[in-house]
Amino acid sequence: MSESNRLLNFATSSELIANGEGRNVLSAIEDGLRNCDEFLISVAFITPEGLLTLKPILKELENRGVHGRILTTDYLGFNSPQVLEDLGNLKNIDLKVYCTTQGSGHGFHTKGYIFRKDESYQIIIGSSNLTINALKSNREWNTRSKVHGSDTYAREINEEFELYWNSKFAIPYEEFIPWYKPRWVRPERSSQRSVAEQFKQVDLPTLEPNIMQQQFIANFNELRANQAKRGLLISATGTGKTYAAAFTMREMNPKRILFLVHREQIAKQAMASFERVYNDPSITFGLVSGNVKKYDATHVFSTMQMMGRYDVMKQYDPKTFDCIIIDEVHRAGSESYQRIIDYFKPQFLLGMTASPERTDGYDLYELFDHNIIYEIRLQQALEEDLLCPFHYFGISDLWVDTDEPIGDMEVTFSNLSTKERVDKIIEKIRYFGHSGSRVKGLVFCSNRVEAKALSDAFNERGIYRTVSLTGED
Repeated sequence: MSESNRLLNFATSSELIANGEGRNVLSAIEDGLRNCDEFLISVAFITPEGLLTLKPILKELENRGVHGRILTTDYLGFNSPQVLEDLGNLKNIDLKVYCTTQGSGHGFHTKGYIFRKDESYQIIIGSSNLTINALKSNREWNTRSKVHGSDTYAREINEEFELYWNSKFAIPYEEFIPWYKPRWVRPERSSQRSVAEQFKQVDLPTLEPNIMQQQFIANFNELRANQAKRGLLISATGTGKTYAAAFTMREMNPKRILFLVHREQIAKQAMASFERVYNDPSITFGLVSGNVKKYDATHVFSTMQMMGRYDVMKQYDPKTFDCIIIDEVHRAGSESYQRIIDYFKPQFLLGMTASPERTDGYDLYELFDHNIIYEIRLQQALEEDLLCPFHYFGISDLWVDTDEPIGDMEVTFSNLSTKERVDKIIEKIRYFGHSGSRVKGLVFCSNRVEAKALSDAFNERGIYRTVSLTGED
């Protein structure tokens, strides 16, 4: 086939790449990386979190022998030495820094991603830097073009990249970082503390329920109007169950309520949330716990352990409380919870949990007469923007070769603290990096012996300080 005919058969296209429902810039960049033979990236700003999202696929490319070049800058001092070092240590990437502080006379603000596969190109040009917000959540406009390598646009983009890459101001990472690191000063930005201080200087607004809480209140009111006495709120952790209960109680306006939790610290936090929502000096809030016993408060916040004692329960008539709220109610199958539920006779019993499904056979739904007032699970909470988004990495190559059958889970777990496995974990920690000044981690183990052995194995390396914690602690 002649060159002209081959070009005629090549389909060119352009499309908008933005962040929104069911799409984001990150997925477009991952698609380009996953299907390329070579990649070129020129971006002004890079954050550790932005780079971290691409590390799994960059490791795949390294294993396949796919090489890339990345050009970034010291413009405005945005890029930290940490992120440059992290990027510079990737084996399949050549890194240069366009230095604007050594006489270039202009800034550097490019945002382009070029992916070559044989003679074709995917080119993403627009507003997105290599930051987590630009890749996943900010309002961004980018154009993705799919063109042949002989296309004028592809040639111009490549020529422009090579112009910057070969500029005297584009300094190889190995030469740039020793100069940059001791001179870098974190750019001035409003700290969380200063924002908090400014917030304290203005009057706190009256809190109003979010979309989920509004629907919960409406369903709660409807259930009570139908003479129901019990109901269950199923809500993913972090979506505001306690505030939902506070808003509902503020509208219901009961004379007295009892809020039950399993730890004193949680009782204190719940009480603070209620005080914030009510903002009413006529309402008294009080703890009933091992350290404090304010029995006469109109709104009592108590640990289950304390309220479950007969001498404490007898401080109250069974009909004292108009509404009783049980947090983490999936624990309600225990004897102490049942003792409290059997003793008190409130107008309404409200249970709240993120995990109603039980493995012990206890039917939580039956306890609440199968009345699910509202249910919001993790995926919906993320879609409703009620939770901070997260990026999850699944590491699949931690198995250790043994002479035992790989399907034997007992043998597999017994190898968790072997030298090879610990070395592999440390390798992955170093590759994926960390936020802040040091690595912080939590490792779940199958038993106490394994936890102690794994902690000792880490400490023997002298890299991370770890401690084994069990029920005995």
